[in-house]
Amino acid sequence: MWAGVTGRGTLESFCLFHRAYFPGFEGEVPYNVAVVRLAEGARLFTNIIGVSNDRLRIGMPVEACFDPVTPEVTLVKFKPADDR
Repeated sequence: MWAGVTGRGTLESFCLFHRAYFPGFEGEVPYNVAVVRLAEGARLFTNIIGVSNDRLRIGMPVEACFDPVTPEVTLVKFKPADDR
């Protein structure tokens, strides 16, 4: 069953990749891979954008945003929440 979500969550964990293990990530190094827990309880693997990696903090509030990678593929990423 599908259910709507607010798109808000909390950064639970992250790591930084200093090497591009997959094609297309060469220009992104270093990049983060994060675990976000949505307000509704589900956890997602994602990336945090809109903030430098050295400012990432466990527990920081985040909100969903969408990255149209190609005309066919859009990724859900997260950015720091503005209004909390």
